[in-house]
Amino acid sequence: MRYLIVTVITVLSSVAAKCHPAWGIAVAKDGTIYFADLYHNQGTIWSFARGNLTPLLKNAHVHSLLIHADGDLYAATEHEQRSNLLRIRKDGRIDTVLSSMDYDHFFGSQFTIDHEMRVYFLHNDTIRRVSRTGEIPEPIYPAKHSSGLFTSNDGSVWFAMRDRNGYIYRINNGKVELFATDINKTIGVHSNGQPFYFGMYATAEAEVFLAEYKSRSVYRVTKGNKPQKVFGSEMPWHPIGISIADSILYVLEVGPEDGKPNLGPRIVQSFSNGERRTVVNVNLPSEQLSTKPPLKKVTVNRSSPSKYILPAAAFIFAIAGIVFFWRKIR
Repeated sequence: MRYLIVTVITVLSSVAAKCHPAWGIAVAKDGTIYFADLYHNQGTIWSFARGNLTPLLKNAHVHSLLIHADGDLYAATEHEQRSNLLRIRKDGRIDTVLSSMDYDHFFGSQFTIDHEMRVYFLHNDTIRRVSRTGEIPEPIYPAKHSSGLFTSNDGSVWFAMRDRNGYIYRINNGKVELFATDINKTIGVHSNGQPFYFGMYATAEAEVFLAEYKSRSVYRVTKGNKPQKVFGSEMPWHPIGISIADSILYVLEVGPEDGKPNLGPRIVQSFSNGERRTVVNVNLPSEQLSTKPPLKKVTVNRSSPSKYILPAAAFIFAIAGIVFFWRKIR
C-alpha cells in the first residue's frame, strides 16, 4: 500500500509539473494576433482581435505557427507521433498540407514556408526542405543546435545556430549565406554553454530579431554589427516568441520556471518611444491588463482554477493517503 501511494502521488505530481512553452506568434494585416499555447486545453491556438480572445484549435500540441504571404495561418501539430502541417483559412476551413509519422519527412517543431510554398523544417541537426506529403525532403544545410526558422517578406529564409559562437544564416535564391557570427559574445552563454533563443523574426531590410529566454531579452542583429538589446522582460517573465507589425514589436512571454506554476502566455507590445502595453494574458481578464508605461508586474488571477486544480488534487490525495496508511499501521 505504501508503494501504491507513493507511485500515484509521483504520477500526479509529474502531470501537474510545468510543461515546456510554445513560441509561435504572428500578427495579421488586420491586427489579429495568433499565438500558440501549451499551458491550456492540452494545447491551444488562440486568436486575439478587438479585445476578444478566441481559441481557434484546442487539444493541439503546437510550437510554431506563421501567417504566409497568401494570408492564411499555418501551424504544425504533433499527435501520437504524427506531425501535421495545417492550413487554417480565413473562413475557418482547415486543410492538411503535410502529414508524416517519419520526422525525417516532416517535423514541425521549427518550420517556415517560402513564397514558393516549399516547407523548411529542422530535424536531426539538419535544415530540410519539402513541398508535399510523400516527397523525400532535400537536406539544405547541417544546423546543429539550430533554433528559429523564419521567412522574411522578400522571400529569404533565415535560421540561427546557437552553438559555439552563434551564427545567423540566410537562404537567398537557393544559396546559404552567413549573415552574422559571434552573436553569443553579446548575448552570452548559460549553464549548458548555449543561449536559448527560440523566437525569431527577420525583415526584408535584413534586420533579425531573436528572443533569448534565459537573459529575458530580445536582440536586434544587423550585418556587421553587434547584437543590440531592444527589449527586456520583467521578472518573472521570459520572452519566447516575437513578431513585428506596423513597426510595433510583439513579444510572447511565459513564466516562471524551476517547477513553479506556469504563467501566461501573455503578449506585450513594445513601441519605438519606449512605451509598452500588455494586450493579452491568458490568465487574466482584459480589464486587469496594464496599459501604461513602464510595464507593471501583472499578478496572476488566483481565482482561475485551471492552473492549480492538479496540484491541489495531488496535495489532497497525498494527505488522504497518509491518513489511510497511518490508520493501517496503528
